[in-house]
Amino acid sequence: MRTALRPAHHVTCLSDGAYRAAREAVGAARVSQVPNPVAIDLESPPADETDPVVLFAGVVGLRKGVDILVAAWRKLLDRGVEGTCRIVGPVDDFEPPRLERLTVEGPVDPRNMRQLIRTARVIALPSRSEAMPMILGEALAAGRPFVATMVGGIPSLAPSPGMLVPVGDVDALAEALGGFLMDRALALATGTRAQQFCLDTRSPDVIGARFRAIYSAG
Repeated sequence: MRTALRPAHHVTCLSDGAYRAAREAVGAARVSQVPNPVAIDLESPPADETDPVVLFAGVVGLRKGVDILVAAWRKLLDRGVEGTCRIVGPVDDFEPPRLERLTVEGPVDPRNMRQLIRTARVIALPSRSEAMPMILGEALAAGRPFVATMVGGIPSLAPSPGMLVPVGDVDALAEALGGFLMDRALALATGTRAQQFCLDTRSPDVIGARFRAIYSAG
């Protein structure tokens, strides 16, 4: 890693882990942590105007915690929570079983992801391992709350502690998702805060300015 990074004038990293490793390799002065920019979706309807839909979008497998999502959805069904759970993406090492109001859909064109997120009230990503997943940044940009695990760079994406749950905790995931499904006002307030957080920290203008500053200091 040192050999690869040493010729660079400056290194930018997405996650906390990569940032720490790069600082150790080449020194703190030559490393910055800069997130990916996300275009703010100002045309997305407010979260309280959507149907009660949970959306998972990604590789359908154990690393992404889809088995935990399915178990949480069973609990929500048992509680009589209204809504639908959509699982979108290519199936890997876990095939979700047939459940009431749960659909398993194939991959979507990335260009259609914005419209897909607009149809959801909350995004779910109960992963066991992640770096800095783009789906959560896109959720923020659309004014959608998400519920995700505290792995990789995810905690830095969450402007509200109610958007984070422990890895593998079915009950916590069900509780958090159910809260957004049943409480439109909570979904709206959290989604509005999320979009403003994204605008302040991850918009193209903000990230562009940070990169210009890095190049200028070169």
